[in-house]
Parts: sequence; C-alpha cells; structure tokens
Amino acid sequence: IVVLVLMLILFELFRRLFPRIFKLRENLASYPDDIVTSSGKRIWYPPYPLSGYPLSWIKATWQVKEVEIAKHISVDAVVYLRYLKSQLLLYTVLTVLTFITLMPVYATG
Repeated sequence: IVVLVLMLILFELFRRLFPRIFKLRENLASYPDDIVTSSGKRIWYPPYPLSGYPLSWIKATWQVKEVEIAKHISVDAVVYLRYLKSQLLLYTVLTVLTFITLMPVYATG
C-alpha cells in the first residue's frame, strides 16, 4: 500500500510539473487542423477536462465511452481496457475475500 500511495503521489506531482508531457493530446488539439496522425486522422483527446484536484484523472478516464475509444483509437484499445477492467474487478474481489478470511486468523493468533 505504501508503494501504491508513493506512486500516486509521484504521478500527481509529475503531472503538474510537466503538463507538456502529460497533456500532449490536449496541447496538440489547440493547434490548427493540419496536425494529424500518420494515418491522416485528426488528433483526438477525450472531451472531459481535468480539474485541479488530485486524482481527477480517474473520473475522466472512467467517463470515456468504449464507442469513442473504438472510433478514434482502435478496437484493440477497447479490448485491452476491458481486460484491465476485468482484472481490476477480479483482484478487488480476491482482495476482499482474502481480507475476510485472513483477518480472523491474524486476530486469533
């Protein structure tokens, strides 16, 4: 848990210190229409602005619809994100079950 909190703090710190890196698509979208990808598509970024609050990127990430991702990025990205979401659900359930099982064992010694 300490490593997770440390990584989140570092990410938030770097996101604020280096906005040119972490908001690259948003910055490119402000240029004229001649900024396109190698396949000829206009640079796309999610239309959900980030607030200044810590961890506000999590809410913005969950708000992006799979249809938008498939349309603007690729179906592979949708499949990968579904895989990550299923793993998040799986390991959350396993963590809760492990906690419920092990806490009484640790409490009784």
